[in-house]
Parts: sequence; C-alpha cells; structure tokens
Amino acid sequence: MTPDAQIRETAAELDWPRLLERIASFCLSDVAARAVRSLLPEPSLELARARMQRTREALALAAAAPLPRARIDDQAEPLARVLRGSDLDARELRSLAATLEQCGRLAEHLARHAALAPELGAWLETAPVLVELADAIRRSIGPDDAILDSASPALARARKRAHAERDELRQRLGSMVAKLAPAMQGQYVAERDGRYVLPVRNDAPFRVEGLVLGSSASGSTLYIEPRETHDLGNRVQLSEAEVRAEEARVLAELNARIAGDHAAVSRGQAACIEAEVLAALAAYGLRMDALALLPEPDARLDLRQMRHPLLDAERATVVPNDLRIEAGRGLILSGPNAGGKTVALECFGLAAWMVRAGIPLPVAPGSHVGWFESVLTDIGDHQSLLHSLSTFSAHMTRMAAALAAARPGLLVLIDELAGGTDPDEGAALATAIVEALVARGAALAVTTHHDRLEAFAASHPRLENAAVGFDRERLAPTFVLAYGAPGASGALLTAERFGLGAELIARAEALLPEGVVETRALLGELEKRRAELAAASAALEAERRAVSALRRELEQERERRQREERGRLERELERVLEEVQRARVRLRDAEARLGASAPALREASAATNELARFVAIGGPLREAAAALDPPPAAGDPLDWARLAPGARVLVGVTGAVGNVLAKPRRGQVTVAVGAIKTTVGIETLSRAPAAPDSASAKGTRPARARRDATQRADAHPSRPEPMRSRQNTLSLVGERVEPALERFDRFVDGLLREGEPCGFIVHGHGTGALKSALRQHAQRHPNVADSGPAPDVDGGDALTVVWLR
Repeated sequence: MTPDAQIRETAAELDWPRLLERIASFCLSDVAARAVRSLLPEPSLELARARMQRTREALALAAAAPLPRARIDDQAEPLARVLRGSDLDARELRSLAATLEQCGRLAEHLARHAALAPELGAWLETAPVLVELADAIRRSIGPDDAILDSASPALARARKRAHAERDELRQRLGSMVAKLAPAMQGQYVAERDGRYVLPVRNDAPFRVEGLVLGSSASGSTLYIEPRETHDLGNRVQLSEAEVRAEEARVLAELNARIAGDHAAVSRGQAACIEAEVLAALAAYGLRMDALALLPEPDARLDLRQMRHPLLDAERATVVPNDLRIEAGRGLILSGPNAGGKTVALECFGLAAWMVRAGIPLPVAPGSHVGWFESVLTDIGDHQSLLHSLSTFSAHMTRMAAALAAARPGLLVLIDELAGGTDPDEGAALATAIVEALVARGAALAVTTHHDRLEAFAASHPRLENAAVGFDRERLAPTFVLAYGAPGASGALLTAERFGLGAELIARAEALLPEGVVETRALLGELEKRRAELAAASAALEAERRAVSALRRELEQERERRQREERGRLERELERVLEEVQRARVRLRDAEARLGASAPALREASAATNELARFVAIGGPLREAAAALDPPPAAGDPLDWARLAPGARVLVGVTGAVGNVLAKPRRGQVTVAVGAIKTTVGIETLSRAPAAPDSASAKGTRPARARRDATQRADAHPSRPEPMRSRQNTLSLVGERVEPALERFDRFVDGLLREGEPCGFIVHGHGTGALKSALRQHAQRHPNVADSGPAPDVDGGDALTVVWLR
C-alpha cells in the first residue's frame, strides 16, 4: 500500500473528513473552507510545531482581540490570467480589492497586537503596496462596477465634455420636435446605434432632411438624424469614444500594476486564506473548549479528560476519559459492546493527527501530545469480494503491514484484534501479534473480547488492561474508562436489554463453563467497586468545585469592598484638599492684612502646608489609599496592655502609619496620622515597621520640585502662588502620549476661557515618558508662559503646573 493510500484509509477510519467539515463550517469564505477540508498532518515535527504555534496565537487573539474577518473570493484563477497577459474586468478588480483591503486590516491588527501573536504577525505579513493598490482600485471602480471619474483627470474631463455636448444635442433636437410636430410620430427624441434621432411619420406632410438610421417594425416610423444636428452628433460620438478609450486605459493601468506586483498580490491572497483558516480553528477551539498543544518529540500520548472531537459536537453530554499510550507499550481495551472502546481508539488516532495539523484538542490542561510519524488503523469491516477477502483475511492483511512497519514512532490502533475466527486460535494469534508489535517499539491500542489476551496483558510488563464500565442496574454502559483490570463484555446483560427473553438468557448462563461464570462474577464485582469509587471521586470533585466557587465569590466581594473603600477615600481626599486650598487662600489674605511675621499665622501656615503634603498626590495618605488593592499586609499583633503614647502603628482601614496619642480606653485609641487625629477601634491597629532612616527616606523628586518651585517664585515675584482646585486640575494618569497632549491643549483653552492664571496636570511618575513629553509640549505651547513640577505641598514631581500668558 502506498503512503498516500494509507493516509486516505486512516483518514476514513478516523472520520477525519467529518472533523474537517465541522471546522470548515466556521469559515466565512468558500475558498477558506476548501483549505480546511484539505488539511493533513505535517510531515515533520518542526512544521507541526510551527503550525500549532500559529493556532495557539490565533486562539489567544480570539479570546482578546479576534482576527478581522471578511468574505473573500478565490483569486487564484484571475491572478493566473493576469500572469498569462489577460486583463481583469471591473468586477474582478473590485473583488480583488476586497482581498487586498483585508490584507491591510490583518496587517494593522497584527501590528497592534504583536505581543499576543508575534509569529502569526510574521507568518501573515504582506507588502504595504497591497493597500495602495486596493485604494487605487476603489478610487477607480464604483460599487456598480462602473469606472469612476476619480480614476483619472483625463477621464473626468472627457466625460464632462461628452456630457455637455450630449445635452446640447438633446436641447437642439428637443426644439426641433415642436417645430416638426405635424411630421412627428411622437413628441420625444430616440436613440439608434448610439446616435440621437427623431421619430418621423412615413406619411409626413413634408420631408425632414437628414439621414434615415432605421425604421419601426411596421415601417410607419422612420428614425431620422436631422441634417442640422449631424455634425454635433459626430462630435458626441468622438467624445464618447474618448471616454471609452480612457476607461480602457484605466483598466489596463490597474492590470499592469497587478501584474507588476503579482507575487505580492498572490502572497496577500494566501495570507487572507490562512488567516481565515486560523480564525476557523480558533472558533472551533473556543466552541470545544480545546487547547492548542505543541507536539513534543517523544512518541507518547497523555490525554487528560479527552472528549471525542465529533461526539462532543453532536451530543449534549459526552463522558471525558483519560487516555495514555506510548512507544513500546500496549493498551488492551475490554468491556461491553457500544461502551466506548472504539471511541477511545479514534481519540488516540485523532489526537496524533490533530496535533500535527494545528487543530486544537478537546482535552484538559496537563495533557501531553507527542510525535507519531505514522498512524496505522484497523477499525471496521474490510471484507472485499473483489479481492476474495473475508473480514478475517482483510484484518490479517492489515496486521502483516503493521508488523512490517512496526518501530518507535508508529501508532497502531486495532479494533477487535483477531476476531471473526475460532476463539482459541484467535486469542493465541492476538496475543502473539500484540507481543510482537510492542517488542518492535510501536505504541499499540487494541479492543478485544479475548479473555486470554486480557490475562496475558495483566502479567506483561509492557501491556496494560483498561475497561469501559457497565451499569448492571440500568443494563447500560457508563462510557467511563478505568485502568488496571479488564472488563466483562456484558453480552448476556446487553442481550436482555435489547429484548431477548429472560428464559433464554437464563439458559445461556447455564451453558457457560464454570470457570467463565466465576470470572464474570469477579469482573462484575470489580466493576461495582469501580463504579462506587468513581461516584465517591465525583462527589469529592463536586465539593472541591463548590469550595473553589465560594472562594472566588468571597474574593470578588472583598475586591468590591476594597474598590468602594478606595473610591470613598479618594472623594474624601479631594474634599480635604479643596478645604486646604481654601485655608491657604484665607491665610494669604490674613498675611496681607496683618503681616507675615505674626507667630499665629506662621504656625497656621506651617500646619496647613503639612496637611497639604499629607493629602497631596504622592503623599502618605494617597499612598495608603492606593495600597488598598491589594490590601496591605497585616503587621505584627500589638500587646494592647503595653500600648503607650508615641507607639507607631498601622491603621487597618488605610494602611497608613500613625502614632498613638493616648492609652486605649473602652476599646478605642486616638492616633495621629500626619496632621490628622482620628479615633479608631484597637482591633484595626497592628504594629508598624521600624521608621526608616531620615536621610534615606528623603526623595529626590520632592526636593527637586521644591527647588524648582522656589526658583520660579524668585524669578517671578509678581506671579500668584499656584492654588490647585478641582476646576483647574486635569488628570492624565494612564493616558498614552498623543491623546494626552490633545487633552492638554483643550484643557489650556478651557483655562483661558475661565480666566484661570494657572493649571495643574496630574500624570504621576510611571516610566516618565508622559511627563517628559507633556513638559516639552508645554514649553512650546503659545499660551503657556512657564511650566514645571508642582510645589511639594500639591504633589511635587507627580504633577506639572503651567502658568498662562
């Protein structure tokens, strides 16, 4: 059998075409659906890994930023004609433009999300010239496939001239209609062979001079081009010929551009098809909750909670199973008919092929899919009257081929090994075949009803038994695969389920050999214990999931409360800051009246400035509010009996560091947090870490901000001290540079309209890119007289203050 023939047979037995048809149903375009239907396993591990990596990135994009999709036509035949020298018509060019525009959308999307799909961006990369070519076609051809005036200035001029001459001709003929009314068959102007004529009666009372260009079917009407309009009609014909010539030139130019960029255009078509295939694979993966697993070099499959790719799409509930197999080992599957043994075989084969074709697998995390360079299957009835082969003979032909090809890297899947012949000889033959295949390094999975093969597997170091379950109460299979022991076929119970009488079943049981009866009883008891264990395991898993769900709910509630508390704190901080600003204004007025040397004023000013620093951006209270997500770690527990004034504590609500002012009383304690005194419950406090060294705790940014602010004040003694309020503050935290600068310009315009002398821009520290760009932009702004870091009491270097002209 040739390799191609073997692949076709394996594909048919694994139902591969039906799987591909399922994936193709997610495609928008027929050309992409055909590409999906032609998918086959890649011939090398490197190619398979690259293909699956692209699928993995497409899945990541599908969850966050799906690939742009559009219905495109197959451009293979039109592009081949262009290469042969033929021209595409307007409709074909417009269809090609849709494909080229899709190339542009893909390139832009993948560039925007390069972090999510780096390899996909390189794989689907197309030439920028395709977008230019698409624009040229769209400018030249309208939705109705007509050539547009915008295609060329010459075409627009020619059409304008032809239109004017045609209108003039119609007007002159219209005036003649009234003059020649007695000779006219109707009051209208007709057209014959592209020339404008008058319908004149054959029996007109006088003759109309001109060229007769036709007549009606009855001959009663003559279509005459009057002599007076003949020259003008010729000019109209010449103008329209010029229009047609220019339209042909536009189409020829577009076709020449396509021919010149033929390789890039063909690559763009291929990229669009590949992107649509990947989008379909990703859509299938999301629908099936599948994983894009990269194939590994070892010949091993470890499929956690595998679901058959086709059954999962067709049934409401499918029983997942753990499936494992590796080179040089065999899995002997037993149990009742229609219990899922053949489904397990197909899952092995499909997984080995899907990972090589870049198709996501419906498995759970932790699964492992290795590289099998070839998959041989013997599933189903291969009886052939043409070749005089019985079912058994056909199976033996397959077994001979499998034994000849057996080696590491070969996966062999056999349904009902050595069935269809004498049970004793068949069991012996099956045992010998299994032993030979695993000895030669093949990975093997077989289904069987031979007790001797099951017994042989139980003692062989390279073989393992596995059984699908059977529910004796419901007389139905459970479809659950269990490893470590064979399973009973349940033939008599199944026969009873499907209507054979109880007396007949009893007689069959009486005819069973005594050893078989005992074995069946033991297997039945084993199946019962296995079912009980599975039920207990399922109950534990359900309990675990319930606990996990409850934990998630509690975590979400905790986060919600933190967000609410953080929002409340921010609002309170803004209110306090506004009060501080108003207090500073009042203090400045008092200084103007009483003089700045008054001791009370100096103390009040110092206290106000301390409070402003405490609540300003970058200040302790702001940092404490920001630390609410995630919540601050609890400090060491306090010894309340020894809690004394001056002790440093963490306030649990905000995480701020404060000093105890008095001993606790009735469960309450007074704490000073900066300039603010507050009374809180002792249960909200914990021990604060040791105070940092004062020298190391000093930040360079606030110091620089104070220095800059002082220098500006000295340089401009008449300039008012900047006072921050909600009205003159703009927050750009988290903004990108370009939108932030646009918002800054609008903000300055608003300040000028309101007559504000200065404004504050909140940008934080971050990477420093926004801060640097904003300050450079402010220095060049025509309406900004000066700018720089805000005073320390207003937030320092985390803000920029601007003075307006």
